[in-house]
Amino acid sequence: FSITTLCSSSSPTDLQSVSYLKSLCAKHLLLTNDLYSYAKEVASGDAGLNAVRVVQDLMGVSDSSAKMMIRFMLRDLERQMDEEYTRLLTSSSMNVNEVQLKHARAMIIAVAGNMFFSATCDRYARAVEGSRLL
Repeated sequence: FSITTLCSSSSPTDLQSVSYLKSLCAKHLLLTNDLYSYAKEVASGDAGLNAVRVVQDLMGVSDSSAKMMIRFMLRDLERQMDEEYTRLLTSSSMNVNEVQLKHARAMIIAVAGNMFFSATCDRYARAVEGSRLL
């Protein structure tokens, strides 16, 4: 079972039923990447668009406060993802099939893997003061 195989074997109708979950996962992936790449971008002088920087500028807060807000947003997205997956599992009116549920689970697994990778990868960790790479 691979995510690539699952995605290519899913029809547009299969994917439509999980489109809301897909949008939640996409937001989570983007915010996670911005959160963990922020220190690397700052260290390299990259002034590009980053969610941490956007929150910092819009709210007029420190980067640590902006990061905390992003973490709260991520936690809220995870809550919404859980609620949507539960709705897909329990909603008899949606007639969600096993392929659609596998696709939904694969997206959630991808989000979890992205969070773990982003939090532990050398590329981001070496830019964080005080981090130790083992």
